[in-house]
Amino acid sequence: MLEKIILSILGVGKSKSDLRKQTLEKVRNIVRRDTSDDLAPALLNTYVDKVARHAYKVVDRDLEALKTDGFSEDEIFELTVTAAFAAGEARVKLVTELLAD
Repeated sequence: MLEKIILSILGVGKSKSDLRKQTLEKVRNIVRRDTSDDLAPALLNTYVDKVARHAYKVVDRDLEALKTDGFSEDEIFELTVTAAFAAGEARVKLVTELLAD
């Protein structure tokens, strides 16, 4: 089931599929506390990190900053969904691994 969701997230959208894939991998790494390559532009990197670690702290000015940087509302939505899904998925995998040990 997770694979179907991933295919849907990475499918056709307003944002570049490669950028959504990079976002997915970056957030997986954030949750696992691994190092990962930064996303470009830097503002997107900061936003994705905030969604992954502290989604409740995302405010309107974060979204407005992304719009000012050239992202459309649809692109921001897609990247937010990708980051939120990846954070949840990575946490589920971590808990599953811990319970299996």
